[in-house]
Amino acid sequence: MDTQRAGFIGNVLDPDCPSRLVFARIGDKWAALVIQVLADGPLRFSQLRTRVHVVTPKVLTQVLRSLERDGLLTRTVFAQVPPRVDYELTPLGRTLLGPLSGLRQWAESNAAAMLDARDAYDERADAAILQPGGARRA
Repeated sequence: MDTQRAGFIGNVLDPDCPSRLVFARIGDKWAALVIQVLADGPLRFSQLRTRVHVVTPKVLTQVLRSLERDGLLTRTVFAQVPPRVDYELTPLGRTLLGPLSGLRQWAESNAAAMLDARDAYDERADAAILQPGGARRA
């Protein structure tokens, strides 16, 4: 599908639409975190890993390569000893900061409510199991 044509309209609900791949990339938890960490400017790999937390070097490398391939960040290698590599958002990558910031604010504001809902759900499920004739766990 040629997405460069004027009038291209994406539809993430269509499994053949390229926008679905974009939606999946942005929805990847590590990609979204890396993009937000790079909001303040370029960082080296070790700085990124420290700020993202708990991501393995292998996974971070894969995410950085994917984001670079998708045009969302650039990788700049400096000829020095030891070699230095900086990662920085492209103008296209920066356009994601607004939507991701909104999602982050929503997540941080509603985390407690979602945890409460989970607890209530689990309590109801446990109560149903404990009632006579309720489902039994194996």
